[in-house]
Amino acid sequence: MQVYRFIRSVAVGFFVLLGWCATGAIAAPSYRLIELPFIGPPDDPFNDTSATAINRVGDTAVNFYGAFGSSALHCNRLSCVTVPPLYVPHWPAVSAGGINDAGLVLATSADLSLSTHALVFDGTTNTRIYGLPDDLCGGCFNDSYGRGINNRGQVVGSAMGSDGRERAFIWQAGNLQELGTLGGSRSTGTAINDHGDVVGYASTASGATHAFVYRRGRMTDLGTLGADWAEAYGINGARQVVGCSGLPDGQTRPFTYSNGQMSALPSLGGPTGCATGINQGGFIVGTATTPAQEEHGFVHDGARTWDLNDRISASARAKWLIIGASAINHRGMIAATGMNRQNGVVRALLLWPRPESTTQQ
Repeated sequence: MQVYRFIRSVAVGFFVLLGWCATGAIAAPSYRLIELPFIGPPDDPFNDTSATAINRVGDTAVNFYGAFGSSALHCNRLSCVTVPPLYVPHWPAVSAGGINDAGLVLATSADLSLSTHALVFDGTTNTRIYGLPDDLCGGCFNDSYGRGINNRGQVVGSAMGSDGRERAFIWQAGNLQELGTLGGSRSTGTAINDHGDVVGYASTASGATHAFVYRRGRMTDLGTLGADWAEAYGINGARQVVGCSGLPDGQTRPFTYSNGQMSALPSLGGPTGCATGINQGGFIVGTATTPAQEEHGFVHDGARTWDLNDRISASARAKWLIIGASAINHRGMIAATGMNRQNGVVRALLLWPRPESTTQQ
């Protein structure tokens, strides 16, 4: 049965892609909304979940937030597995950062000494990622925070040194490399593609924060859209970068960066927006505000930005408000987060492209 489901899912994805290619259209499809399984204490008054990353088969990294702590989960459409924390105090604190095609989940957890470390969970055991190697006090300042993982098992995030500085890093098989900054004191890596290119944000000598891409030992400043800050959150195999930046008027816009040029993306009509993921086809997802100041998930198809709430069925729309989109895989499946309109509960969702015409809802 498991093999059948996998073959069927691959077939559906193939025919979706075939339909796009046959018509020549790149417009965003309509989506089938799938509620991911929920794991949480039944007596917990706060039991929200949110999706953070997705791999090629639709497995999703999920955060659980409750009154008694937080957990990281590896979820498919049928079940979820909890990433074990490095230490189980009364209030465990674990967050999910990413997932790759092999099913490795990147998370961050506090340990017994209350240091915080990134970890890679393979379904059975955790591999801990320590902070910068110059720590002088036996672990008290060498925190690390995991943000992204690629299909080669390379991890990016930020790590702390003994002087309290925060640096972007790339880690693989026990080796951690500090990536430096743009002339300032801090940096954070947020995503990595399968070529090993890293994106994130770093401080400059003037104290501004700029988006960067790190490739072959060099960190390149991507600039901003006119304000003093920009942050990059996604990169695909074609080295297209997405993120968000401030504008001179104080608003925030999603951006795309390629061929040396940062360009603002159209948003959803409100003052803020941020792109957080891009797939091989150039489809971009993120979260933006509407004119009514509501946060909605969006998908940009290369020509237009679509509110994801307008791309699901009326019955799904009656139950769920899609409040964010975190990642999109190369088959077009989206890791999203929605709020139940009836009870206000927030849940991780999977949006699966429908094979029919893109004009159908």
